[in-house]
This record gives sequence, structure tokens and C-alpha cells, in this order.
Amino acid sequence: MVGQLRRVGGSSRLLRQAGLLACALLGLTACTLGPNYQRPASNLPDYVIPPKEAADIAGLHWWTLPGDAELLRLIKTALGSNLTLKAAASRVDVARAGVMVVQSNLYPHADYGSGVTRVHKPGEHRRSFETLIQPQPAVSWTVDVWGRVRRQVESAEALAAGAEEGRRAAVLMIVSEVAETYVRLRAAETQYKITQDSIARLNHDLQAMKNATPPASEVAQAQLFSSIERYRANLPLLSATADQAENDLRLLCADPYLKITRGRGFAGLKTPIMPHTIRSDVLLRRPDVAQAEQRLIAANAQIGAEMALYLPQIHLSASGGIGYSSLFPGPMPGGLTPVWALAGNVVGPLFAAGAITGKVDIAKGETEMALAEYQESLLTAFRDTKNALIAYQRSTKHLEALLNSEKALESAVTKTQDMLGKTPREYTGLILLHNELYQAQIESALARKGAFDAVVNVYKATGGGWVDEAAVYAPQPKPPADRVPIL
Repeated sequence: MVGQLRRVGGSSRLLRQAGLLACALLGLTACTLGPNYQRPASNLPDYVIPPKEAADIAGLHWWTLPGDAELLRLIKTALGSNLTLKAAASRVDVARAGVMVVQSNLYPHADYGSGVTRVHKPGEHRRSFETLIQPQPAVSWTVDVWGRVRRQVESAEALAAGAEEGRRAAVLMIVSEVAETYVRLRAAETQYKITQDSIARLNHDLQAMKNATPPASEVAQAQLFSSIERYRANLPLLSATADQAENDLRLLCADPYLKITRGRGFAGLKTPIMPHTIRSDVLLRRPDVAQAEQRLIAANAQIGAEMALYLPQIHLSASGGIGYSSLFPGPMPGGLTPVWALAGNVVGPLFAAGAITGKVDIAKGETEMALAEYQESLLTAFRDTKNALIAYQRSTKHLEALLNSEKALESAVTKTQDMLGKTPREYTGLILLHNELYQAQIESALARKGAFDAVVNVYKATGGGWVDEAAVYAPQPKPPADRVPIL
């Protein structure tokens, strides 16, 4: 009957039995189904760069090595203010909260409730009404006998760890992008200064042509003037490139009014030191590789969680409180009656038409996919590092050759200038040399930028311990709770 009060006799004996049952069930919770995670073999060589020295400097604060205070300031500003990093920290908070939600299923849940019921009971000679008042707190618990919840917690914790690796990946990208964008700004300023100096030099030589005895022909003067105008046409383009790089830095630093020191070119900017030794196991710390491994751990744990559905689940519940019945007053003051109840049930599948098997197969398939993605991420990291090293070696040799060419052309221009007015052919030769020198200087500036970018790409490809050092300056997620919250 609705609202009926239950008095259960033999309470002390029943409570003892319930306690023994709970202890036995707690002992059973040591069982966990499914495969335990083991890191797959990488099958990579031991070294990306064979050891030439004992020290491995892949974990250095490479962004401090150029010795540029402005670059260091911009990187620290971006790490502290970048909106992508703030979003990444929030994603870690969300993932950790998800762990808390799943983990809560390991514990009993306690709720409160209260009800008032008025029941019509027709009697033999007269109609009667009964009023029932039942405030009852209740406790329920699904015992994790087969480890389903523990596997779900393992999966959620791996996803949270993966979110943290995603945050590290964001740190890696922001530091690298700030460095590359800053060098792009400096390269544009250097090319702008080269162009201005070349225009001034050509104007000087044009005046010397006019004053030479005999003076240069009008054709030679027109050719030199044309070169001057072509150089001048590059100035707006180079200025726009520098302005765009400056705006990109402001976006990375999340400050549209950020002041950036301009006009320095490559002055005082050193190319970062190249690692002498890179072990392949460093690549395991690369954020995207570590994140792929966490996804593999999560998928692997989910197999056990789904396998537990084959077995019966045990549910326990208890409720208690004080009730009041208008027809049957209790022994307590005011007619109150103590009311409590214990219940337990076992529920298991008999026929599910393949639903459970399908879930297990899905979990196994997702684990295989995660394994392939993890192995591919390792191979990709190895390839990226090798390609970055090839680019560094190529850019270094390319820059060295261009600097030698630039030096030779500067000497040729000086010698040709000393011969102005002696032979008409020197006029034409001087114009060609000026154009070649200007082109060599521009290419040298681009090659210097390329050499810097190549070293940055090596550090970015390895993603070593330097990411953890840089992440200290970035927005931090909330620390995990040190105790189980009440609600």
C-alpha cells in the first residue's frame, strides 16, 4: 500500500549480516577485467643524432639562447596571456572534472527525501483517513565487483592526462610561433635597411656617373635610375611584411596595443645552439606523441569496462528515518515511529541480442585505431626531427655560400667604383654588380631567417623537456582535488 510504514524486526542481527556482506563485497572489488596497458615497442633507432658529446641539450631553454631580451619578453608575455593557452588550461579542468564524475560511482551515494501522504481507507461503519509523514535519508551503492567503474576511471584519467599533453602542445606551438614571427619581423626590417642602403649607394654612384669625365651616357644613367626605382618599390612591401608580423605578435600576446621594439634587424640576434645529441626516447615526451599514448591508454581501459557488462551487478540500498501515522501512532513522543529498510539485488544479462558483445568489439576496435595512431605519431615525430635536421644543414651551408658571395660582390663593387670614368664599360658593369649585390644581401637575410627557423623546428620537432619549463609561465589548470567532495 502506498505510504505504508515498515517495521523490520531483528534489527541488530540484520545489520551485522549487512556489514559482513559489505565487507565481502569490498574484498571482491579487487577484481578487474580487461587487459592492463603496456607501452608498445617503438621500433625506432636509439638516436636521431648519434652521440658526439656526453651532454644532451635538447631540453635547454633554447629561446633564451639568441640573447635577445625583446624576444624573451614577447615569449613570456605570450605564455602568460595567449588565449589558446587559457582555453587549453580550461580543457584540462573539464577533463579532470570528468574524472571526478566517473570516480564518484566508486562510492555510495546518499540522498535525502521526505513525503506526506493522506490515504483514504473506507471502514466497515465509517470512512477513515490516514496521514503518513516520512522524512527518509537513503543510501545506495552499486558495488564495483568486476572493476567496470575502475576501468572507466582509468580511461577518464588517461583522457585528462591527454588534455594536459594538449596544453603542452599548445605551449610548444606558441613559443615556436612567437620566435618564428619575431625573426620574420627582424628579417623584414633587415631587408628594409638593405634596400635603403642600396638606394643611397646607387644615388651616390648616379651622381658620380654624372660628374665623371667623360660623364656616363644617358642610357647608363637611365639604367641606374631604373634600378633605384625598382629598389624603392620594394620598401612598401617590406614595411607591410614587418607590420603584419608585428600584428601577429600582438595576437599571440593577446594585446592589440603591445609595444614592440622596431628597427633592430638581426642586430644582436644569435641563432640558437644546435643539439649535439638527440635520443629517440626524447620523442616520447613530445606532446602529440604523449597525447596519442594517453588516448591509447583510455581506449584500452574501456575494453575492461565493457567486458564487465557480461557479469552480474550488485546493488545495495538502505534508508531510514522517522515517520508518523495518524492511525497507528508510534512509541516515540508525538506518535513518531522509527522506519528503516535494507535492500540488495543482483542484476545480470540473460539475452541482449549482441549489445554487450558489440560494445566490447567497439572498444577493441577503438584500441586498435588508437594503437595505430600512436605508432604513426612516433614515426611522424622521428620524420619531423630528421627533416628539421636536414633543413638545418642545408640552410647553414646555403647561408655560408651566400655570405661568401656577398663579400666578393662588395669587393667587386668597390673596385668598379674606383674605375668610374676610365672606360665606358665600367658603367654597365657597375649597374650589374649593384643588382647582384642587392640580390645577394636580400637572399642572405632570408637565409639567416631560414637558419634560425630550422633550429627552432628541430626543438619543436623533438618537443623535449623545454616544453615543461616554458609551461611554467602559461596559465595553469586547477590542481586536482585532494579529497572526495561531498557533492
